Order: sequence, then C-alpha cells, then structure tokens
Amino acid sequence: DYRDPTNRIFYAASGDVRLPDAIATRISGVVGLSDRIHFAPLAAGLPAGVQPLGVGHGPGGGFDAADLRSIYSVPPQQFGPQQVLALFEQGGFDRKDVAKYVKHNKLVPVPLKVRGVDGYDGSIDDAGVEVETIIDIDMMIAINPAAKQIIVYEQGSSPFPVALVDSLAAMADDNAAKTISISYGTDEALQGADALNAENAVLEQLTAQGQTVFASSGDQGAYGRSGSGLNAEDPGSQPFVTSVGGTTVFPGPKESYNVEETWNNLASGYGATGGGISAFWPIPAFQTPGGYTVTQRNGGSITMRNVPDVAAVANPLTGVSVYSALGGGWIVKGGTSVSSPVWAGYFSLLNAASEGLGYGTLGYANPAIYGVATFHGLLYTAFNDVLDGNNGDLLGTGIPGFSAGSGYDNATGWGSFIGTSLMVNYVLPPADGVTRAPAAPTNFHGQGASSTSITLSWTPHKGDHGYAILLTNETTEQAAGAFVFKYPAATISGLTPNTQYHVEPYSSSRGGQTPAEPIEVSTLATN
Repeated sequence: DYRDPTNRIFYAASGDVRLPDAIATRISGVVGLSDRIHFAPLAAGLPAGVQPLGVGHGPGGGFDAADLRSIYSVPPQQFGPQQVLALFEQGGFDRKDVAKYVKHNKLVPVPLKVRGVDGYDGSIDDAGVEVETIIDIDMMIAINPAAKQIIVYEQGSSPFPVALVDSLAAMADDNAAKTISISYGTDEALQGADALNAENAVLEQLTAQGQTVFASSGDQGAYGRSGSGLNAEDPGSQPFVTSVGGTTVFPGPKESYNVEETWNNLASGYGATGGGISAFWPIPAFQTPGGYTVTQRNGGSITMRNVPDVAAVANPLTGVSVYSALGGGWIVKGGTSVSSPVWAGYFSLLNAASEGLGYGTLGYANPAIYGVATFHGLLYTAFNDVLDGNNGDLLGTGIPGFSAGSGYDNATGWGSFIGTSLMVNYVLPPADGVTRAPAAPTNFHGQGASSTSITLSWTPHKGDHGYAILLTNETTEQAAGAFVFKYPAATISGLTPNTQYHVEPYSSSRGGQTPAEPIEVSTLATN
C-alpha cells in the first residue's frame, strides 16, 4: 500500500513486473497491479461564480448542436451509409438526459446500445463520469445526427488501466463501430510501461480492422495530472490514436467560423489543453512525411511522438450546453472531452462518404490527416490553423508549455476541421496511377432552389465513383464549401440569400479527379 499526495491510499506492485521466460515474449503488458488511477474523465467545468462567455445559443450560453455544425462547416447532408460509433466510459448514464438534449436541439434520436464490459451492470457510480458520458454522447449526435447507432462500452468497476484495455478489447472483438472516441486519460508515467504496451497491442488490432480511434489530449495543459514537469497524456499519445487538443472559440455572425485560440485557463485554475512530447513512443512515420519532421517548426520533438494531432472547442468559457439531471440540469461544459467526440462525430461523416462512393472504410486517420495538411498547401483550405496561445503556465510552474504557431504545433496539432472542405480533400483519393482518369461531368446545370440553397445536375459517365462540388462566394471571393456526392444531382443548402456562387464540378474515380467547366448559380432573394 502507498499514499498519494492527496492522502489517498492505493495499492501497487513494489517493482517491475517479471514474467517467466516461456511466456514473456508473448505478453504485451500486465495491467491491474495498481488502483492508483480509478476514474480518469477529462470533462472540464467552471468554478462557482464564473460564468461562460455566452457566445452560443444553448441554455446558459454554451454552444448548441446547430452552433457547432455551423462553426465547423459540417456538411448539411449525410453522404453514404449511416455509421455506428463507439465510446469508452467508466460508468453508467441516464438516457433521459440524452433525450432532453436531442429534443431541445430538434434532432432525431440516435439509438443507444450499452455494452457492459466484464459484467458491468450499467449503474451510475460517479457523478463526474455520468456528466462525462452525457457530453460524449451528445457531441457525437450533435455532429452526426444521422448516426445509425452509438455503442457505449461501460466498465466502471476496475481501475482505469484495466477498464480501458478490457473495453478496447471488447470493441475489437465486436468490430461493430468503425469510429471510436475516448474522453479519458492520464499521464504516461502514471500508467506505466506495462499498461502502455497492453493498450498498444489492442489499438494495433483496432487499426488493422479499420477502426479509427480518437482520444482527448488532456485538460491540465503541458503538465498532465501529476502537475510536475512536462507530461503527455495516455491513451492520446499512443501512435495508433488520433489525439485531439482543445481550443477557445470566438464565433462570427450567425455562428460562422471566426477565430480559435489555444485553450489555456491554467492561471485561473480551470484547465488547459494537453499537448507535448511522449516520453515513451518514438516519433511515428506520419510525423516525418518525406523525411521532413513537421513537428519541429514550433518546438516539437524530432525523435518522439508529438501530440495532439488535431483540435476543436474545449474551453468551458466557450463550452457546450448539455443536460444532466445529476449534474444540475442544463450546464455548460468543456475540456478535451468535448473536442474528441466532436472529431469522432465528424470523422464518421467522412467514413460514410468514403463508403458511399465505393472507396471503403477510411480506418487509421493519422497518415491521411498529416498527408492532407502537408500536401500542396491544403492545410489552409481543410483545417482552421490555430496561431495564438500556449498550454503552459510559466509563472505558476516555472516551466513553459508549448505554443501554437503556423502549421503543426504541440498545443493544437493541425487545428480544427473545415467540415465541407476537409471532406473533399480527405475522402477523394489521389490517382492510383493504374486506373484511367474519369471523364469530366457534362451537361452541368444549376439554379437557385431557395434563398439559401441551389440545385445542380449533370450527366454521369461510366466509371465515375462520385462527384465533388466546390463553391466560391462571388461577392466575398471566399470559399463557401466543398461537397461530395454519389449521384449526378445535388441540393446544397446553408448558403447566403441573393448571392451568386462560382460552382466547380469534378468527377471522381480511383484514376483521380477531373474538372468540368464551372458555372455561376445564384440563390434566390428573400421575400
């Protein structure tokens, strides 16, 4: 038995694990020999008396589902088959809380399936975990309201390392959900090498099966839960995981995207985005594309895994509105517990589009994310690059954190997604060098369908997998979105009334993308 700095008694092995030679090479790692870390949720709130900035339309001034989809330009249409998503949780939740969120946001209920791991009975064993679970489910539904199902894997009876490994193993065995989010984590050093290796073995299986895993980068800035030195958060630092950092979001008019900064409230005592350098995992190949280390530009490592990979809203001052009866009703929450399921919900839309176009399941996200960000300047058309802020508290700790900057950084990764544009750049494959390029779309026509939508049609050709449509607002000369369609007809909504758009069509196949002559189409004037 040991006593931690908070005076809590816990058990742990007194030395390194040793295994008989006959089985040592067949065992990835051993978990369960310590209960130092039991619950490890990463939801962040505000202290009593501190109010959110009120930049959203949800109860209490947080962002509602429509706000998030607007800010991040989430495609207004569902492309391809409905998706099954999964969550890891350390306890139960109240379904009525989710129903309240869905009804308030005028969404269609998404079927929820609870999968008790190791015989867990689904009971609500911790108020903080219940709120965490509600955030995770609500954010997935907010971004992908057309999801087929969300499977909630619950293991609330064991210490965190055991609960996580067993739940990941259940997800791998079931192989039912292709997109997974984990809003839990703790310092690599607190987990230990055995737990890290055990997780890695299961995560490698998930990756091999085409299952994509997102995880929070942490809510204690560059220092982690231990609060001393620099610490990367596990499982976000795992090489087979896409680590998601957190931002502060200041929206523009009508909840349009305006600016994001690195989330950092450490000086006020209520959190900051995790991010930094792994002390355990070597730098993966996706962070050194073409031999160039993309992470070194803003102070990252050239030898070890850097996190996060991407980011999204997390600051509770500009947080999201969710409902938890146990948590006090309508509350505004943040943390990288928000940003991870936001990214997972969005990625499920990318997966649907890829499957709908016949390109199959996307799977492991990191190589393609880094590929898009570094390919011919697409970073600035597919991602919102976060340029300001850091995740450190030099005055409080004496140790600086990591600063945001142009391109990749260890505070916010590549930034948040520009929903419609990243869909095109991520889903449509480059020419495979074997398949013949598709013919350009012909007989391309368009007209205003309403004050906020246009309809388009064209003639398909044999060999087409699908089509991409790029829009530019002729008044502002700004990109208005990029969209993927399976069939040679489309309605694009969410546009500006009485505005002319420059519309560029592309046909897509494994032979690449072929453009046709663009046209001009105007939305109708408002009555």
